[in-house]
Formats: sequence, C-alpha cells, structure tokens
Amino acid sequence: YGFWYYYLHTGDAGTMADVYPAMKRYLALWTLDEEGLTAFRKGGWSWGDWGDNKDRALIQAGWHHLALEGAASMADALGYDADAEAFRAIMAKVAEGFNACWTGTEYRHPDYDKLTDDRVQALAVLSGIAGEDKYPQIIEFLKKTEHASPYFEKYVMEALFKMGEGEYAMERCSRRFGEMVNHPDYTTLFEGWEIGSSKYGGGTTNHAWSGGAITVIGAELCGIKPIEPGYKKFEVRPQPAGLSEMSLAFPTVRGEVSYSHKVVGEDLKFTITVPKGTKAHFVYKDVDKWLRAGTHEVVIKGQDE
Repeated sequence: YGFWYYYLHTGDAGTMADVYPAMKRYLALWTLDEEGLTAFRKGGWSWGDWGDNKDRALIQAGWHHLALEGAASMADALGYDADAEAFRAIMAKVAEGFNACWTGTEYRHPDYDKLTDDRVQALAVLSGIAGEDKYPQIIEFLKKTEHASPYFEKYVMEALFKMGEGEYAMERCSRRFGEMVNHPDYTTLFEGWEIGSSKYGGGTTNHAWSGGAITVIGAELCGIKPIEPGYKKFEVRPQPAGLSEMSLAFPTVRGEVSYSHKVVGEDLKFTITVPKGTKAHFVYKDVDKWLRAGTHEVVIKGQDE
C-alpha cells in the first residue's frame, strides 16, 4: 500500500522495481483461513490499533486487501501480469469472506464479542469491499461511534469523504483532534488521545502516525491526487466540506502545488497553482476543465459552500 503510493507521488519506478521481489515474498507469508479471511500468524506481538473494541480479524483482512491492491497495481506497472491476476484473485476471496460478516447494518466477525468497530467499517469502504448500497448504514454507524486511535482516524476520515460525508469528516476530525491541536504546551501530535496513557502505548507526544488527517485534507477536501506517477498530471477534485475559506500548499517532485477556495458573496472562488511541466484536471460539480502551468481562478456562480 505504501510502496504504491510512494510511486504515485514520486514516479520513482526504480525503487518500486527494487522492492517488488521482497514485497511479493512477504505477502506470500499471509494465507487465508477457511472463511476466506486473512489467517492469523503467531508472533511476538499482535496489534490492531491502540484503544478498545478492536475487531482484529476484520482489521487484518481489510489491511491485507489494501496491501494486495497496492501489490497488484505495482505488478501492472512492472508488467507482471500473472502476479497481478494472482493478487486480485486473493483480494476477491478476502472480500467475499469479509462481506460474509455483514450483519445487515454493520460488519462484525462472528467470533468478535465487543462493541462494533468503527475501524472495520472504514476499511471496508476504503478497500472497496463495501458496496455503495451499504453506505447509508455505515455512515449512520460512524456518526455515533468513536473507538479509533489518532492513527486509525485517518482511515475513518478518508472513508467518510469517499462516501460524500466530508463535512462530517471535518467535524469529527475537529472534535477528536481539537484538544491535541490546541494544547497550550505542545506543538506536535500525540500517539494517543491522552498523554502518558498506557492505553495508547505510553502516549508519546510526538508521533508521526497521528498526522494522517493532514494527508486526507490535501487529497480529499482539496481533492489533489496524482493521475500519472510523479504528478505530470494530477487532479483537483475538491469537496469543500462546509468550509467557507481554505488554503493549502505543498511540494511535489515537479514543484509546488497550491490550492485555495473562498466564499465571495454567493460565489465560490477556487485558486490553483499548477507547476511548470504539469497539467491539472479540475472537477467540481458541473465544471470539468484542464489547467496548464500557472495560477488559475475558477469561480462557481451562485454557490455558498
């Protein structure tokens, strides 16, 4: 999963080719059980997330599915057609086993006996295992359940954007991270929701894994994602999520991309800077246009997002 996203954002095919054989060997260690889900592998430590109410069998299967999808995409890019087909065949079996755990309102493994896990619902959406017909029940569930750690909130937030619930995703993010972000004594993000808590692995106060929400804001709220590896072409497909004003800038391998939107009267104005040698595909509601290098303004009339 991570290797594939590294390639998308850098275009570094050489590193992808170098790591592919080891990645393939590693994935081969993971087999399926009689239910079609990822078989548990014994080791020194079994981890599904910090916090409570972890439906580990389905967390593991969701992660496995995402990893296989990344591997299949890598195989496609490298020309390993047989590998790609094999990875997708395993994905289909995992998805079938996962969907057998749908109760009609939520995903639960039959051996799991605690409160239903928000992490699992998010992974089902992100992996594509959950069809759109299940979105209404999953959305309703995610609006009343908060078990995920700061690490896993990234997946929940991303899933909400995918289901068209960006405004609630930002509301939930603001509520859950508010105390941490506004803390008077720290400028970093914490490992858990509580400092020093044994419930969150010791609760260190500077943990990179809690920054996932930042990447979701860029990729989903601003809608900026590479279309071609290395940002030669990228999309800008924003979901303003109820924010009347927003700006973001970040470096890519081809130069800085910047984005802003602002409500001006009854209109919504977007400003996008496209680096030299690249093209951006801007899509918002009925507006669909390609932007060449330079700074562009796109005004949506009569919008009050």
